[in-house]
Amino acid sequence: MKALVYVGFAGSGWVLDMALFWCLVSAGLAPGLANLVSASIAAMTVYWAAQRFLFGATTFSGRRFLTYLAYTEANIVFWAFVIQLLAGFLWDKGWLPAETSAALAAKVLVTPLSLASNYLVTRFLAQGQR
Repeated sequence: MKALVYVGFAGSGWVLDMALFWCLVSAGLAPGLANLVSASIAAMTVYWAAQRFLFGATTFSGRRFLTYLAYTEANIVFWAFVIQLLAGFLWDKGWLPAETSAALAAKVLVTPLSLASNYLVTRFLAQGQR
């Protein structure tokens, strides 16, 4: 059940992430770099909300937060690289009418895998903080 609730938290973060991503890509930022910025902001927002409201963490652990931050940034860099490659592939093949739409499609395609890994790590880090 918590996994489904987490999807709601993550969905809110994803909307924030996609809105920022779209703005940044539309402004001319490369898809990989745009993802680095937008996903970092969204991931930290979801982490804080899930820790507090979903997993019931009543204390703040700087060590756990730094662990999540390190994991998140490594994860985001990885997915930014994948998004950059996938967006370039989709654009080069001419499968989408605009570079921005290729970037958005690439981001949508990687979301389920990123969501699953974020849930597992957030849940793990929340244990022991109740």
